[in-house]
Amino acid sequence: MDKGAQKGAAPNCLTFETAVKSFSVSETSLSAFDSPDIATRIFGNGWKECSGEGEVPSLCPQLRDRAKTKLCEEGYFQIADGLGQKTRETLQRGVEALLENGWPPTFICLSDLIWDLYESFHSRWIAKGAKDQCAVNFDFLSWYVRPPCEGSDGPEKQTPAYRFAMTEGFSPHRDRQPDDAASSFFATETGSTHGVPKYLTIWGAVTDATPENSCLYVVPAPVDPGYWDGDIDEEGPFERIFKTKEKFQFVRCLPSPPGTCNVFSHRTLHWGSEGSRLPTMNNTERSVPSQTKKKKAEESEAQTVCRLQSAEGPPRIAVSFVFSEYDFEPPYVVLPPPGMGPALPEGEDTLARKVAMGVRIALAAGQMLCYQDRFLLSVEEARFFFHLFKKFETQFHPHYCDKVKKEFISAVQQRNHTAEKGDASSSSSTFAPSVQAGAKERERESFYDAAEDEALDVLLDVEMAGGEGGAVWDDFDDAGVDDDDDYGISVSKLQKKTKKTKKGKLKGERKVKGGGFSRKARRDPSLLLPALAPSLLGQMLSRPQFRSLNLLK
Repeated sequence: MDKGAQKGAAPNCLTFETAVKSFSVSETSLSAFDSPDIATRIFGNGWKECSGEGEVPSLCPQLRDRAKTKLCEEGYFQIADGLGQKTRETLQRGVEALLENGWPPTFICLSDLIWDLYESFHSRWIAKGAKDQCAVNFDFLSWYVRPPCEGSDGPEKQTPAYRFAMTEGFSPHRDRQPDDAASSFFATETGSTHGVPKYLTIWGAVTDATPENSCLYVVPAPVDPGYWDGDIDEEGPFERIFKTKEKFQFVRCLPSPPGTCNVFSHRTLHWGSEGSRLPTMNNTERSVPSQTKKKKAEESEAQTVCRLQSAEGPPRIAVSFVFSEYDFEPPYVVLPPPGMGPALPEGEDTLARKVAMGVRIALAAGQMLCYQDRFLLSVEEARFFFHLFKKFETQFHPHYCDKVKKEFISAVQQRNHTAEKGDASSSSSTFAPSVQAGAKERERESFYDAAEDEALDVLLDVEMAGGEGGAVWDDFDDAGVDDDDDYGISVSKLQKKTKKTKKGKLKGERKVKGGGFSRKARRDPSLLLPALAPSLLGQMLSRPQFRSLNLLK
């Protein structure tokens, strides 16, 4: 059994802690992910229990039309029982098995069940109810949210086993921030005021999602000036919406019983709340029998008893599936055209058969980097996910590859600068590599320099290859708020103080919101350069190959 295996784990189980530590010693350890039994090793005892076919119910024409109208007019809709009980139970077992071994819930995409659901949602809901032009996007995520313990001052990461358990949902955001918001909707159809969005998310509640344990909140499109017309640099989206206190009454909470599916567009402002830190209370009436014969009969009558539920209430487990129109955002995974891939027997030409296990692993790793600011990856965790993604990079669209690479750069920059300030709490990892844990200062510096140098090489590779520049630097949190505007809705801010290091490198002063950049920077790649750590920028400018880049004006 691996040294990092948790108590009760299956023989030959590969925990996340062990995988990262092995990678930090030797990158050749990634060859383990080519093994046919890699999924069994990652899930441990839970792999056999997370298999099964996933189907979703078809929508009757009347329900489909109503859902489509609500989506077009308000930006979202809810449908009960989108995920059946058997499917939910299988998903929950799989996610819990992953967490017990320290792996992120998103690695549930290793299971065929996810790809069956993806295909079923597309054929039965999206293609028929929305637009058949919207294809499977492959932007898949899964969450496990458990409210903090009573008396806690912040997120708990008690053990490596629950490294990726969250205590709250994502902060307020729009999923996509196109320069021309109006063009990100299809043409208006007869009888409709607005068109169907070109990007859709289906967020499915695997377990009960309530205000007590974290659920979704949305701002309806009619009260959001930036929904159809786009956000502006001069004023944040919340500032525009909530000009009076009465406007807060338009925020809608979406409690989601198990199986409920919430469907919303890329322009819908939404977020996941943090659950209560206190146990919930229920008043119930039950008969309390007399303990002695001497007690009066009335003492045996029904009494109101206050029951406290466990402070560790039920977790909120959810999965999300994204669909998009190709020209708006191409699918992350490049599948062979019809008739070009390996021949499959009739009836087996399914998404689950087309997406190989290695591609699933790489996708999960890429997603962890794309959302790295939500998980505060350590430098070594970021490097582990990045190299895992690189193993199958050729199977992904260049747009997504650029996005993964640039988020890797962002993760290294943020962690390195926080490490320079001596803030060990910057990473939620409970098992940071040995060079961070107690080695000599020169070893620490060598480790971070090597990681930063690798990030610089990746940046140069992207730019030299003609990457898509600022367009992929989406600020997930920013939602249209400029970098200089502190009003926004970001949760991860890093203030870089001006100081001199021992080597005489000048450290600049800049705020970075969630690793992202303003819309101006996304339109003009040259504006990205000041956002780089000055030490990294200095190294970059000193390299001969950089002089050929036309990024400085």
